[in-house]
Amino acid sequence: MASTLFAIACSLGVTSLAQETPAPTGPNIEPVDFAATSVAQADPAAAPVGGAWGFVVFSPNGKLIATVSVPEGDGPKGEVYVWTVADSKPICHFEQTGRIQAVAFSPDSSLIAIGPDGPQAGVKLIETAKGELKQTLPGPAARANCLAWSADGKQLALGSTFDKTVRVWDVEKKKFTKAHEVELSTIWAVAFAKDGAVLAAGTPARDRDELVVLDVTTGKPVQTLKGHKEAVEAAHFSADASVLTSACYGATVRVWNLADGTETAALKGHKRGIRAVAMSADGKRIASANDREFKLWDGEKKESLGDLGGENAGAKFLAMSPDGLWLVSTARDGKATVWDVEKKSEKATLDKTPMAVASTEVKNGDAEEKPATPPPTDAPEPEAIQSLAYSPDGKWLAIAREDGRISIRTAEDGKVHRQLEAFADVASCVAFSPDSQLLAAGSFEKTIKIWKVVSGEQVAELTGHANWVFSVAFSKDGGTLASASYDKTVRLWNVAEAKEIAVLPGHTAGVRAVAFTRDGLHLISAGADRTAIVWRLSDNQEVTRLKGHTAAV
Repeated sequence: MASTLFAIACSLGVTSLAQETPAPTGPNIEPVDFAATSVAQADPAAAPVGGAWGFVVFSPNGKLIATVSVPEGDGPKGEVYVWTVADSKPICHFEQTGRIQAVAFSPDSSLIAIGPDGPQAGVKLIETAKGELKQTLPGPAARANCLAWSADGKQLALGSTFDKTVRVWDVEKKKFTKAHEVELSTIWAVAFAKDGAVLAAGTPARDRDELVVLDVTTGKPVQTLKGHKEAVEAAHFSADASVLTSACYGATVRVWNLADGTETAALKGHKRGIRAVAMSADGKRIASANDREFKLWDGEKKESLGDLGGENAGAKFLAMSPDGLWLVSTARDGKATVWDVEKKSEKATLDKTPMAVASTEVKNGDAEEKPATPPPTDAPEPEAIQSLAYSPDGKWLAIAREDGRISIRTAEDGKVHRQLEAFADVASCVAFSPDSQLLAAGSFEKTIKIWKVVSGEQVAELTGHANWVFSVAFSKDGGTLASASYDKTVRLWNVAEAKEIAVLPGHTAGVRAVAFTRDGLHLISAGADRTAIVWRLSDNQEVTRLKGHTAAV
């Protein structure tokens, strides 16, 4: 095992445990250009020029909407547009070098705070009337996940999963107050309570289906919220920080009273894991969505108010006006839409281009009107890519997508060989067998499927995991498949018989990656518990546990 090299990545954004393998040796293999496959990237016809819309927020007075433009690829420019709700027209625009990670309106709606993608950028305050920079807050910033203002507008808090801190500024005095370290692996939301305490809602590394609300000053939990059965994916404080709404991959929205930590509602009806949630100021209206479902809820009666947008409609980000009358969403195709909540109908599409057309092809900055057509079979992937794998013989490239589809492309020219309608939920990982004849894929549906590469025929479906599957790997002889899941287990499967042969417990949090050693004698798994475990395959026992990472591996 000593001769085998492994890359164990400790990062919020890196979730692979890659065994060193020889480079592909296929004929004339050239890089395939997937420049247009960034997160939330869509058909250029649907996305605003300069990138798709990302997250959205309403102003406290309910009159304004802020949308953030996601740069194309690794583009350096981040943009914020401010729109009036009344006529859905842009009134100002601000851009900066570097991505914008979070935005928040001040209580009087006159300013927008912009959270940076790193410490070098700083937190900026922008005047909503003009789109002009008012000030950059002093002191060290961090990559922002969320922002919140105090009710009096004198303080601003920034939550950063990247370095696990909540930073606080005294805006009135233009002074950095403190960076509070928090024991959370993910920070979903920050807020100021009525008593002035700064709260952070997040998930601890040990258990992603648990929510903890911390007082960041003391570092002590205010409430520990248990009820979700699968990983939490979104959380939202009410305006006064007395209520928290959360959503998970268990397809349930839960509403919590933070005064006593009780669950006041469990809203069920989604068929897939939920990615976004929004709530009116009084909690009477709630919206939830994934990339194919979009639902409204009565927060008082705890019942569904129906769907928005029709079949297969969905949203990546949501924001609701404080009065619950309007909702704005950004979809997987990059569009931002304003909805009339009472009528459950579309009010407007937010378009920053001079004129909206049915389909737009962008070439060298010029927009050319064209009829809408489906993408060709060799077009770039239209959905966010979750995983890539090259076949050992160098002939094939497999691409797992967020919409559950899997593309098998020829590595030589990037042409689509097979398009697999693999899963209804996220296709999270792919791996080829050593002989390049089979492709295995895991999903957020908790299942694994195996196909013949050439024919596209599905030959197996493996069930047993209790949470989403994050990584799969074939053994050296191709007879065994290993899978890693957020149910905290590694499982081994007999490929020929499509049967489970072993369950390897040991991780205390979700398992994110798995790989066989080159000699086939051992397996290594890595997880959100910040450890890597080496397993001996002769008896499926743990040999050693590698510790030292300070974040999920």
